[in-house]
Amino acid sequence: RMGYPHTMSWVPLFVYLCLDAANAFTGAMQGPYVEVKPAVALVTPELRPRVGATGVAGWWFGEYDEVYAFGRFTGVGVSFSPHVLPGKPMTLAELEVRRGWDLFVLQLVGAVKGGFEVPTPTAEMHHWSARAAGQVKWRVKPKFGLIFGLSGGVVGTTERSSLQPVVDLELGVGWSQPVRKKGA
Repeated sequence: RMGYPHTMSWVPLFVYLCLDAANAFTGAMQGPYVEVKPAVALVTPELRPRVGATGVAGWWFGEYDEVYAFGRFTGVGVSFSPHVLPGKPMTLAELEVRRGWDLFVLQLVGAVKGGFEVPTPTAEMHHWSARAAGQVKWRVKPKFGLIFGLSGGVVGTTERSSLQPVVDLELGVGWSQPVRKKGA
């Protein structure tokens, strides 16, 4: 037999899924975001784990409710990732475009990013990257959360040598600040 508390547990989710962006709960919002994510990079074909990190800073915008922390958003940012190829450390600077959804304490994000290696005096070849990423952020505070992410794609060289498939597993922290748009 289902009691009253059990029956009511699905109501907030059902109501949210039935709401559209023009609902009175959400409003036009935007704001900065910053993430720092240590990573374990797997570079195939060798599949040797290497430790690295990714730092991301950007700006998001969308229909959002700051009180209940739900809404859909789009973000554009720049990421810096110390990355590795077999035997060669490097840092990638990438442009990232993301689409996300906040649902109370969880944030789901999908992103595409691409960029080039930060030039160094010792660089023999110049590398580029094209990757897709997904992440889940669990908000422990309204503006701060823990992140688990996975990204995959390819790293190549401008000299047209073979592509290196890359997979990164990331665990880190993120901060974002909603700011109501003027006139909204």
